[in-house]
Amino acid sequence: MGWGWLKGFCLFIFLVSPIYLRSNITRPFSNLAGSKWEGDNSTKFTQTEQELVLDKLNKCMEIPLSIKINQKNLKTIHKFIEENNSFTEFSQLYQLQGIGQKTVNEICKKIIKSSNVKIRTNFLTPEISSNRKEMIRTMVGVDVGSACVSWTKLDCPEDRVTNWHMVELPAAQDIKTLLNIHDYVTSFIHEIPPGDIYVLESNNWSILSPQMSLRNHVRDAQITAILTTILNFNKGSNVTLFGNNDVFFMRSLLATRLFSKLIGNERVSSQQLVQKMFDGEFPDVCTRFEISSILRNFYFSLGKPLREDMCQSLLLTLACRELLLNNKSMKVKPAKD
Repeated sequence: MGWGWLKGFCLFIFLVSPIYLRSNITRPFSNLAGSKWEGDNSTKFTQTEQELVLDKLNKCMEIPLSIKINQKNLKTIHKFIEENNSFTEFSQLYQLQGIGQKTVNEICKKIIKSSNVKIRTNFLTPEISSNRKEMIRTMVGVDVGSACVSWTKLDCPEDRVTNWHMVELPAAQDIKTLLNIHDYVTSFIHEIPPGDIYVLESNNWSILSPQMSLRNHVRDAQITAILTTILNFNKGSNVTLFGNNDVFFMRSLLATRLFSKLIGNERVSSQQLVQKMFDGEFPDVCTRFEISSILRNFYFSLGKPLREDMCQSLLLTLACRELLLNNKSMKVKPAKD
């Protein structure tokens, strides 16, 4: 009798559980719904797009939305804001009573499309959240050039370059194994100063410079990979508080395009531009910055190929500041990857 009762109970659970689970999963107002629906839909919109949508909706009772929206859905949004003050998480949109996920996505798309601000956030990979962006005080741009690895550290609040240096690249034939490359990178990695973020230029294998051999391109990619690994786990960096990722990649050729130093897919010399900035002549796309005479004198003590590579790390850092912190992303047309 005991076994019969147990079998009957198990059969009951087997039959009833799917109904119970299905009823909870499909209800958009339950606690389970937010995580499930967000997982299905949050990737449809970038972090910046999500922030834009929330900002527009949170202000919609004061500033009417410029899109056509069902009045019943609008009342639901108003009711949520009245009861909760504001939307604080994007997932809350998928928990609104009576508004399905498809409708929510359509509302979001309309808001983004109708916005006067054209969103262009894909210049860095991975994308930086607004919370982390607000914490950035220093950034270090690192460039693996044709003649050297150079880096530039910028104190953003002070608009001051505090470190600008380089180490020459060995010839590709002198680096025969990955261990050789690792030894090369670790020989100078301690010289790269800590920063809140590190920015490198993304390698674009669809645009290979005819001036460099394939072996050199492979060497640079390997150096970049090792640099990225070490910098991401550099415990001397302040941003380890934000997670393991400290390195971000700017779209290929974007910095040179911003400063109009690109013809087609080929860079032109940036040394004249940098000289003008040293003389106090800054282009419209660039906020003024200060740099010590010691750093400038070191730059001028180098040969032209090394100076050119140092210009690239400087422009990379300045471009990141303008696009990320000074919101000048609308003033540049990204290079095609």
